[in-house]
Amino acid sequence: MSQSERPQPSQKISGLISALRQKKGLSQRRLASLSGIPQATINRIESGEIAKPSLENITRIAGALEVTVSELMGEIHSEVRLSSPENRYPAIALIEFSSIAAGITAGDAMVKKAPLVFLKAGTVHPGKYLVLVGGDVASVEESYREGLRIKPESIVDDVILSDVHPQVHDAIMGKKIANRFDALGVIETSTVASNINAADAAVKCAGVTILEIRLADDLGGNSFTLFGGKVEDVEAAIEIGVERIKHRNITIHTTVIPRIDERMAGEIAKASKFFGGDKA
Repeated sequence: MSQSERPQPSQKISGLISALRQKKGLSQRRLASLSGIPQATINRIESGEIAKPSLENITRIAGALEVTVSELMGEIHSEVRLSSPENRYPAIALIEFSSIAAGITAGDAMVKKAPLVFLKAGTVHPGKYLVLVGGDVASVEESYREGLRIKPESIVDDVILSDVHPQVHDAIMGKKIANRFDALGVIETSTVASNINAADAAVKCAGVTILEIRLADDLGGNSFTLFGGKVEDVEAAIEIGVERIKHRNITIHTTVIPRIDERMAGEIAKASKFFGGDKA
């Protein structure tokens, strides 16, 4: 197929959304209702008139169609980027619950309390429930306080970042970077919130790059962040990250590999899961 014959990015996402919607037997009106997006906007996205839908709209549509944001993003070859500055939120907060019922109750209260730009909620291993919100600082802080007030006995861990580092934001949203650096560092924690907290501290204070953040799924509830950089920078990042969270009642594991073997780096770049992301 010649370059001119290839579908353009807007055609690809419009066709994908339309095909998934029809496969599920949904009308545009029903998809609009499920996603909370005006039907006129759905129509403009499917027609290709909106070439680059916002991350918020992609997230809502993905949820309504019961697919992941990564699946939709992958189909449009990063033309709508998770890392686009206009799609980042000044502040984020995450509350981790031991009870699914408590998490759903708190998430509902949080989104009702303040005008949030972003909401992502769902289950992770082992039977925990995460509520992640994003938006302006004041709204996120108000929503976060409400979440802490609801079912406090079920809260496992929590974090609020009023000035979240762009790399942390993008990694949480699914961005992954291949390791092109001398050293590899790992911070692994028994909770998601503390891992995000440590990653933010580490990348703000040391000259490292976040390669990936994994948030508990298929990890027995654990979470980890991979860092790349010069050996001394990675060592500093790990130390700073652990210092941020060492007072929490959690398990922490770390490592720094000064010169990771190319084959191992390649395996990590393909997928951090044993059977890879395509079989997840």
